Amino acid sequence: MKRSLTLFIFAFGLAVSGVAEPPELSPRDQTIRQIMMTPEFMLERDYESAENNIREVLRGSPKNILALQQLAHLLVVRGREEEAVPVREKVKSLYPKASLPERCYIDITTYPFPKGKESKLQPAEVREMADKNPDDYLANYVAGLYFNNLPDAELTCLYLERAVKLAPWLGQAHNLLGYTYTYLRRYDKAVSHLREYARIYPDRANPHDSLGESYFMTGRYDESITEFQAALAINPSFTAARLHLIDAYQAKGQYTPAKQQALKIWEKAESDDQKVVALAFLSEIFRHRGDLAHARSKAEAILALKPESNAGFFQLGMALWQMGRWDELQQVLDRWAVILNRKSHQNSSGKKWSSSDYDFLLAKLNASLGNFNTAIELFQKINTQILIPHQSIDVKHELAEAFFAMGDSKTTLGTLNQILEINPNYVPSLSLRARLYASKSKPDLAKKDAKRCLDILRDADRSSPQYVEVINLYNQLQKR
Repeated sequence: MKRSLTLFIFAFGLAVSGVAEPPELSPRDQTIRQIMMTPEFMLERDYESAENNIREVLRGSPKNILALQQLAHLLVVRGREEEAVPVREKVKSLYPKASLPERCYIDITTYPFPKGKESKLQPAEVREMADKNPDDYLANYVAGLYFNNLPDAELTCLYLERAVKLAPWLGQAHNLLGYTYTYLRRYDKAVSHLREYARIYPDRANPHDSLGESYFMTGRYDESITEFQAALAINPSFTAARLHLIDAYQAKGQYTPAKQQALKIWEKAESDDQKVVALAFLSEIFRHRGDLAHARSKAEAILALKPESNAGFFQLGMALWQMGRWDELQQVLDRWAVILNRKSHQNSSGKKWSSSDYDFLLAKLNASLGNFNTAIELFQKINTQILIPHQSIDVKHELAEAFFAMGDSKTTLGTLNQILEINPNYVPSLSLRARLYASKSKPDLAKKDAKRCLDILRDADRSSPQYVEVINLYNQLQKR
C-alpha cells in the first residue's frame, strides 16, 4: 500500500521479530531503523505498536527530531491533538540546529507547520544536498521523498536507488521504488524492489499488499490475488489489502468472492465511515452483477448514514445510470451540487467547488443523452487531474466509449491501445476493442480480443452483464 509522503512514510526496519537483520549497524543507524519502523505499524493501523515503538526510541534519545516528528503525527492520527502540541513545540525548538536532511524532511511533512507539504527548499537546493553527500543515505532518501512529492519520477528513482545502495535495509525506499517503477512501466525493477521489501519485513502485511497492487495495475490479477491473500493471512485486520482483493476479484468478474470480502468489512465496521466503505463496495459489486435494486438500496443506506456522503451520491447515481433512469439521476446530481456548492462557500480558500466523482457521473449522463462533446470535455478534465497513468484507465475507457458512440473509430482505437499498453488484461477495453474490430469487418482481431476476455473471465459469475456481453459477442463472431 502506498500512502502520501507525509511523516509516516519514513519507515524502514527494527530489530524485532519479523524484520530481517542487516549487517551490524552503527548506533545511529540502529536508532534510525527503529524510528522508521513506526510507519510500518501505522500503515497497517497498528497504532498501539507504533506508539510503543517510538516512545521506546525517545526514552533513549529524547531530543531526536525525527522521532518527535513521528510522535506528533501519530498522536494527531489517534485523535490526541492536545498531547501533540508540546511535541510539536519541541520539534520547532530543535529545528534550527537539525541537519539539512532532517530539516528538509520536516519541511515536506504536514506537522508541525500548518502550511501542508510545501517545502521551503527549492529543487536545486535539495539536489545539491544529496549530490554533495553521495554517501549519506538519509540525505538521498529525503531527496527521493522530496522529488516524489513534485512529482519527478526519474529523480525520485535516482536518489532512492542511491539510498538503498548505501543502506539496503531501507524498506520504505524499496516500497516507493516499486510503485515509481510501476508507474514508469519498468516492471521487472518494480517487482524486484517490492520483493526485497517483503524480504526485509517477512512478517509484515504491507509488502505483500504493495506487490499485489503492482501486479493488479499491470493486469496480473491472479498474482495480485495471491499477494493480497498473503497480506490478509499475516494481518486479517488490514482493510486496505481486503479492499484491493475485492478490486482484483471484480477485475476477473468474480463477484461472489468479492461480495464475501465486502461483507467481512461490514461485519468488522466500528464506525459510520467504515460502514460507508463497506456499503459503497457492496453497491458497486451488486451493480456489476446486474442486481441493480440491491445496488441502489446499498447506496441509499450510505446516504441514510451520512446524508452528504460523496460515496453515497456517486454509487446511487451509478445505479440509476445503469437502470437508465436519467431524470432521477439528474435529480441526484442536482442535490449533490447544492451540497458541494455550500461546502465550497464554507471553504476559506474561496475556490469553486470541484468533484471528479460528480464530473464523472455528469459525463456519463451526458454521454447517455447523446451530448458526446460535453461528456468528452468532462472526462478529459478528470483525466488531466490524474498524474499516474495506471490510475486513469477507467476514465480513459469512458473516453473511448464516447468516441466509439460518436463514430470516431480512429480516436477510439488509439485510446484503447493506450489503456491496453498499461494493462493488457483490462476487460472493458478489450471488449470494446473487439466490438470496434467487429464493426470494421476485422473478425479475426475481434475474436482474438473476445477470446482473451473469456480467458480472463474464466472464473467469472456467468450471469453478470459483463460476461454475458462478452460471451454473446464471441459466439456471434464464431458464426462469421
